[in-house]
Amino acid sequence: MPGRLPSLPFADASFDLVLSSHLLFSYTERLDYTFHVDAITELMRVTSGELRIFPLVAVGSSEPYPQLAELLADLNGRNIIGRVVEVDYEFQRGADHMLVCRHSSSAAPGTTRTAPRH
Repeated sequence: MPGRLPSLPFADASFDLVLSSHLLFSYTERLDYTFHVDAITELMRVTSGELRIFPLVAVGSSEPYPQLAELLADLNGRNIIGRVVEVDYEFQRGADHMLVCRHSSSAAPGTTRTAPRH
């Protein structure tokens, strides 16, 4: 079934694990901050478990996504807890971390209740 972010043709919690590789932060010059928030929110809608996003750097850069702290705060307001995790592989210089997102313990996929800030 074809789909395109930020709107996917899958039911809530269709998958246990969702992976996004070499897309979201790789093309920050084409995919803006709003797209990142909306795409991650949508990817979280279709998972009952975890979302993993790799890498956190743009193509041709070794610097992490510059709005990562703001993004994590905005996701938290959407009941999504994100954490940056070091990985033991590096496909490009500086690309040795991924973002792991889970639903906050107080919210299930598809809910809109506000989670407490940590």
